[in-house]
Amino acid sequence: MQEEINASYSNKTWILVPKTAGMNIVGSKWVFKTKLKADGTIDRHKAKLLKLENQTTRFQECIPAWSLTRRGSNHEHVSEVTTTLGKEFEVRDLVSLHFFLDIEVKQFSGGIHLSQGKYAVELLYKTNMTLVKAVYTPLAQKHGLQEATGSPVDVSLYKSIVGSLQYLTLTRPDITHAVNLASQFMQNPNSEHLQGVKRILRYVKGTLHHGLRIISQSTCRLYGYSDADWGGCTTTRRSTTSYNIYLGANCISWASKKQSTVVRSSAEAEYRALASTVAEMTWITYILHDIGVYIRPVPILYCDNLSALYMTVNPVLHVRTKHVEMDYHFVREKVARGQLLTRFVTSKDQLAHIHTKALTKQMFIGFRSKLEVTVPPSTSLRGSVEDKDPDIQDIKGFSFSPILVKDPSHARQAPYVKGIN
Repeated sequence: MQEEINASYSNKTWILVPKTAGMNIVGSKWVFKTKLKADGTIDRHKAKLLKLENQTTRFQECIPAWSLTRRGSNHEHVSEVTTTLGKEFEVRDLVSLHFFLDIEVKQFSGGIHLSQGKYAVELLYKTNMTLVKAVYTPLAQKHGLQEATGSPVDVSLYKSIVGSLQYLTLTRPDITHAVNLASQFMQNPNSEHLQGVKRILRYVKGTLHHGLRIISQSTCRLYGYSDADWGGCTTTRRSTTSYNIYLGANCISWASKKQSTVVRSSAEAEYRALASTVAEMTWITYILHDIGVYIRPVPILYCDNLSALYMTVNPVLHVRTKHVEMDYHFVREKVARGQLLTRFVTSKDQLAHIHTKALTKQMFIGFRSKLEVTVPPSTSLRGSVEDKDPDIQDIKGFSFSPILVKDPSHARQAPYVKGIN
């Protein structure tokens, strides 16, 4: 408590003045919380002073807390920035980052591994899905969710689960397409849609320790994969845009979203996806420039549709594409100026497929590995259970969970439990 009070004084959060007649007195309340580490053990005890807003039960935090996470190869510059910030703000330097905003950070010799295993276990426990049978893919190949009919379900429950899964996509690009599809039924979900959400949870159950691997030593080259599922939505016949963008070996941006309008050809759908991907790559380039990183190789964009690629390099085709004129000029201008190269990639090597359609087990696992979604690197020469069977994992390693599975083989035969099942 005293540390928080001292912080408020140093940050000049308020100034004490004598009470006068007619003065509006703002109430306050202390709130105490125990912060836990990723493994469930106690990290530290926290205290916050909240102010009462308009004499209601709504409180707001009145002491700003700044937690600093720092990464960089030049330790002198990092220390200089930390010292400068400390002169203006009350800064808490986290030094070696391990757990932040429900994201666990594991450092290894070649980089870092980001995962949300603790968050995923809590989600499974909240939805009574800790003992379900795990599956290898988050979406069945013939799911039929768009035209699915079933009995109505609790809308608030459905939104809560899907919203939690959306946050999980921060480190799990492999579930982006499935979660995006489930999000399209937020307003009127039925029992079949809920079954689709359960399948995502069953997949998460089998891949609890998976996360995004970031490699420190990699080429400074920007490239991306663009794809579209033409008329994939059987209800609206809108297409789905998807892309993966890499900086070297690291996947740094991904998306799966429905296009805003119906298009009349697969080439048009693919070209609109190209435009969205180029816009994202351009924004990333600007961000890198702002922090002093200049990429010399021209960014490359891969697409598996030859008609869309021809439109990026052949001005003669402009007459036939007036209905996509804005997207045409945007991408075509980048190519003409030498700021972008477009290349063909075969469908079997199109990494963005994982964000547009349901895949077979073999294809999904292959694309997932190329997204750098893996288990954390083993720190032991003997390896671990997850290293031996990376596709199906259990809840072992999360000590706070009330349900533990002894062996990953048990997860395949675990019984269903009452509740959401």
